[in-house]
Amino acid sequence: MKTYAIIATAALALAACNPASTDATETQAVTTETADATAFTPQDLSTLIAAMGPDAALAELFRDPADARWTTVLAGISGGDLAWIAAVAPLVPVLDGEAAESGFSAYGDALTSQPEAVLAAVGADGMASTCQPYPPETLEAKQSALAAISDESPVVALRDECLTTLSGEPT
Repeated sequence: MKTYAIIATAALALAACNPASTDATETQAVTTETADATAFTPQDLSTLIAAMGPDAALAELFRDPADARWTTVLAGISGGDLAWIAAVAPLVPVLDGEAAESGFSAYGDALTSQPEAVLAAVGADGMASTCQPYPPETLEAKQSALAAISDESPVVALRDECLTTLSGEPT
């Protein structure tokens, strides 16, 4: 009988110290962060930029590696969401490092669906980084979408430069 009491006590002690409760807390935190990231809107980003300025807002988005708001931003841009494309525009001049690589790549993805809005958002400063011929399977779609921009568009000069960049011709 004494052996069973010792085993039962040990089992209860192990159960009380079980790290599964930590895992449940971590899962809840990740779920909460994910929910917060999916609730993050273009308006929220605009408010953040207005309150902190572009440099500090970008730093805030990258402060915590577990913060999924930047992923939400990138998904919005890549998907051609006009509100996201416009909301991120104030960050274009301050994008650098990982933020520049992922941000301009997302804008490049959006060229196929919203070329005029993308060029207006990135302007001359971000155009060369956005108008890249990769991934190669999207090159033709990007060129077609850009070619559809009217000659009367305010971004016509950027359109022409972007097409030149995509074709690999020297500028």
